Amino acid sequence: IRLNQLTLNYTFPEKLLVNTGLQALSFGIQADNLAVWNFNQFDIDPEAFIERPLTLSLRISTSF
Repeated sequence: IRLNQLTLNYTFPEKLLVNTGLQALSFGIQADNLAVWNFNQFDIDPEAFIERPLTLSLRISTSF
């Protein structure tokens, strides 16, 4: 089992942005190459042995 990519996004409700001067505000985080689980040691997956770095990305989006 592989957890290759996980993305979480949140958009603020417009009623929270009334006095901020913003029309929209959202942010998100994305993680790549989080985990690999191999439950069957005899069924070898060649990709399971390739080292892939964990990558984290942060996104912020605004509209004025």
